Amino acid sequence: MNTSFKILIAEDSEVVQMSIHDFLIKDLQHTYSVLKAYNGREACNMAYKHKPDIILIDIEMPVMDGIEAISIIKKNKEIAHIPIIVMSGTRNFKKAMEAGANDFLLKPINQYELLLRITTNIISSRNDIELKKQQEILANQQFEVIAQRDMILMQQNEMYEDIRYARAIQNAILSDPEILNKFCHSYFIINKPKNIISGDFYWISSKHERLYFALADCTGHGISGALMTIAGNAFLHDIITNYDTCCPSDILNDLRNRVITLLHQKGEIGEMSNGMDIGLCCYNPQTSELHFSGANIPLYIKRVMKNSIEIVKPDRMPVGMHINVNKPFSLQTVSIAKGDRIYLFSDGFADQFGGNDNKKLHSKGFRTILTEYSLISMEKQASYLESFFQSWKGTNEQVDDVLVLGIQF
Repeated sequence: MNTSFKILIAEDSEVVQMSIHDFLIKDLQHTYSVLKAYNGREACNMAYKHKPDIILIDIEMPVMDGIEAISIIKKNKEIAHIPIIVMSGTRNFKKAMEAGANDFLLKPINQYELLLRITTNIISSRNDIELKKQQEILANQQFEVIAQRDMILMQQNEMYEDIRYARAIQNAILSDPEILNKFCHSYFIINKPKNIISGDFYWISSKHERLYFALADCTGHGISGALMTIAGNAFLHDIITNYDTCCPSDILNDLRNRVITLLHQKGEIGEMSNGMDIGLCCYNPQTSELHFSGANIPLYIKRVMKNSIEIVKPDRMPVGMHINVNKPFSLQTVSIAKGDRIYLFSDGFADQFGGNDNKKLHSKGFRTILTEYSLISMEKQASYLESFFQSWKGTNEQVDDVLVLGIQF
């Protein structure tokens, strides 16, 4: 179903305005009514007058900058609900997020990331608005329950279609796993979201003839988790592309600072403990060494000549606000031989209820099945793991997103 969105773009560069407009035209799932503003004051006036579904706003603009405009819009009760995505090429989003921005985009803007962030933020905003409307309807208009139920079902179907489209865009943003072929013998990726869009993601890159790869489990699943995966992907890409650091522990320290800033975390009592668990590796083929840093996600190694799984333990703290937020992440180095297999995974597989006793598989059970089928090809092992998961789960509901990355060197 083709959905129409009204979008306000506040950007003083005509080139950027046209670039965004061209990206929107390429979206075959939605149509857009585009409003243009070239400074913060125009953006405030047009937001109040036209009530757009979403606002894209640049930080640096004449007359009134984006940060001041965001603050004014969020203080106006009639338009405060409109989601705002702030755009900048300087990576300095802290003041904009403090002013009330809902999300961010790094310049130069990526088409798929733009469309996914627009869709997910509008869906989230409409869900909040619809929930409030439904509560008012149920409280004050009981005689219209049946008619309203049908309307709600129709709206839910529309949202479902939008979420399915968001999943396609989320897949497009994930790193190209073909990078692994340059560094390893074979690999597999099992990606099974609990809902249509996932709170787990993998990331793969290379720099200075070294392979970098990570697997992360963000707080929540569905839309909330998906938004964090977008931020995580963007942050990791920015760190590895624009900074000299190539040490996994330094990358996680930088990533933690960015997540804390994005989520406005201050370590106060009662604050939501959002963030992500992640395992991050750097493989140097010249030395056959694998450097690992983990935030609650371990690294499993199946040595070619051994029958057991070797566990490289992570730090017991997340990427986000934590009691040990000032403690740097540790770095561990292991040697890798030809034929060795390594695994990174979220907790969705081990936490799944099932089997004859309808209990969790647990990490020990997961290691057992990895070991039992470690002599077959990676392709067959992946197929077996997926079949085992479906058999183990049976008729139970999937409890969490499932993501497993396996690599054989």
